[in-house]
Amino acid sequence: MKAALVSLFRWTLGLVVFTVAAISVLVAAFLLPTRHLSQVIRWGCRAVLWAAGVRVRVEMEEPLEGGPFLFVGNHVNIFDPFVYGGYLPRPVRGVELETHFRWPLYGLVIRKIGNVPIRQRPGRSVLESYDRAAELIRQGISVVILPEGHRTLTGRLGPFTRAPFRFAKDLGLDIVPVALVGAYRIKRKGSWHIRPGTVILRIGRPVRSHEIQHLSDAELRHLLRERVKALLSESSAEQASGSQNTQVRNLG
Repeated sequence: MKAALVSLFRWTLGLVVFTVAAISVLVAAFLLPTRHLSQVIRWGCRAVLWAAGVRVRVEMEEPLEGGPFLFVGNHVNIFDPFVYGGYLPRPVRGVELETHFRWPLYGLVIRKIGNVPIRQRPGRSVLESYDRAAELIRQGISVVILPEGHRTLTGRLGPFTRAPFRFAKDLGLDIVPVALVGAYRIKRKGSWHIRPGTVILRIGRPVRSHEIQHLSDAELRHLLRERVKALLSESSAEQASGSQNTQVRNLG
C-alpha cells in the first residue's frame, strides 16, 4: 500500500513538473539560440527527475575532450532520456522511436528541440533518420543513441543493432559508452510503480575515431556493447561486496 501511494504521489508531482518544464522548453525553443536552449532542456530534465524521486550521480572514467560525440548507452525505463539530457556533459539530442513523437506534449517538445525520429524496422527511413542526426553533429550537438532499440524487460543489456556504428564511422565520430546503473530498481517496463532512488550515470572512455576506422561494423558493435556491459558489471560487483547505500567510488 505504501509503495502504491509513493508511486501515485511521484507520478502526480512528476506530471505537474513535466508540464511546466515542457512549456518552458517550448517557449525557449522559439526565443533562445541553441546554446541557451540546451541549458533550459538540462534544467527541465533535472526538474522532472527530482519530482519523480530520481537522484543522479555521474561518474566519468576520464574528462571528455573534443566533440561532438556519439553517446551509446543502455535503455531501461522512461526516465532514461531525462537522465541523458540532464546530466551528460555536452548539449545532446536523442534518436527516439517514431511513436514517441505522437505522444501528447512530450512528442511536441522532442520534435521542437530537434530529436530524431526512427523506426524499428530497417529501411530507407532509418537512413534518413541518421542523415538528420548527422546534421545535428555538423551543428556541434552530440547525439545519444540507445542501440538496444527498446527498454529492457530483465534489467540485462540486450543485443545492439548495427546502424549506429556505420553512422559513426562515416562521420568520423568519437563514440562514448555510457551506462545507467540502478535505473531498473526505480522503474521497470510494464509496472507503474516508481521506487525513488539513485541512478548512477557512468561515462566511459571514448573510442576515438582513429581506432574506429580500423574496425569492421560488427567489431565496433561488439566493442561498444562490451564497453557498456563492463560499466554495468563494475557496479554489480560493487553492490555484491557492499550495501546499496555505499558511496560510489570514483573511477578516475
